[in-house]
Amino acid sequence: MPGEYLKITSGSIITGSFTDLELADLSGQSEEEIGKEFLHRLKLSVAERLALVKRPAFTLSSGMDSSTVACLAARTVGSPTLITTIYDAPTPYDESAEISHTAKAIGGEWLQIKISVGDVLSMIDRFAIGSDEPCPTVTQMVHRIVAQRVADLGHDALFSGLGGDEATCGEIEEYLYYFADLRSQGMEDRLVKDMVGWTKYHETPEYPKTPSVLENFFANEIDFNFPGRVLLNQHRYDSNFDVLSQNIIRSQIPRPQLTNPFTSYLVNKLYQDLFFETIPPVLRAEMHNTRTTGVATLYPFLDQNVIFTGFQPH
Repeated sequence: MPGEYLKITSGSIITGSFTDLELADLSGQSEEEIGKEFLHRLKLSVAERLALVKRPAFTLSSGMDSSTVACLAARTVGSPTLITTIYDAPTPYDESAEISHTAKAIGGEWLQIKISVGDVLSMIDRFAIGSDEPCPTVTQMVHRIVAQRVADLGHDALFSGLGGDEATCGEIEEYLYYFADLRSQGMEDRLVKDMVGWTKYHETPEYPKTPSVLENFFANEIDFNFPGRVLLNQHRYDSNFDVLSQNIIRSQIPRPQLTNPFTSYLVNKLYQDLFFETIPPVLRAEMHNTRTTGVATLYPFLDQNVIFTGFQPH
């Protein structure tokens, strides 16, 4: 299980859990009060991790998570070293304008590390040789390249915004689970109203945001008979079976049973990402990169106190 440990001594074998998600009743507090407490805990998390290292660098994207960490750190270190990646070929997901604006606002040294397709492809074999499991996404390949470059420059740590999506409900996909909560609670008027903004701000030609898309999601991945019960995304789970050995009988591959401890579809989705689907494989891959390069990666959003506070308003 993710988040568990094994302790072996001469006389015993003990297993336990580092932590589990705890939800407190904050109904008596305003959103402003909860927000202030969340920011306070995030500031403490950044400060505690800064005290552990000598020459940190900070990854920076156009999103809120990494930029928030870098901004908070700048209040302590003064002029942080900001690390961004650029690619040697045009990409439809160019964030350079937004990153440039943020980097200038934060101040400090801004380093752009160029990444090529060849760099990533050559890293696949090297990663596979040194790791005991596949790399979850290309992002962790790029993380390895960045960590090595940062090590060459004399830095001993990278600060990351990983965990911000889980702490603040920041993924576009999570709208679907929020909408499921609205439908489950009979808040159809609010659902229709919020879908307008969902379509206006997040629709792309590749990923339409329409009522039929939402209803299809509900039919396949939400069980309205049991509040909060999220079902397995069958298409996503099966999509990579083609890369498996032909000796593996696909029909015998067990289907995972999703853990749904809460009555909110959104909270259960975030819980699954935090403890099972998203965060654990990324952490394992980036820990491998840390062992290889000697550069620690630190995650202020994944501090237990930050995560617990972030989950409360849901």
